[in-house]
Amino acid sequence: MYKDFEKKKNEYLIKSGFFNGDKGNGTFKGKKYPYVLEYYEK
Repeated sequence: MYKDFEKKKNEYLIKSGFFNGDKGNGTFKGKKYPYVLEYYEK
């Protein structure tokens, strides 16, 4: 439940441009996820 909430929150923040325009879909443990930043520096 908590994990799902955080995933949805991260997806929303990414889509709203909160992370300097990072589009998300970054890699974590070899898989791409829409709620992971593409460029971790942001």
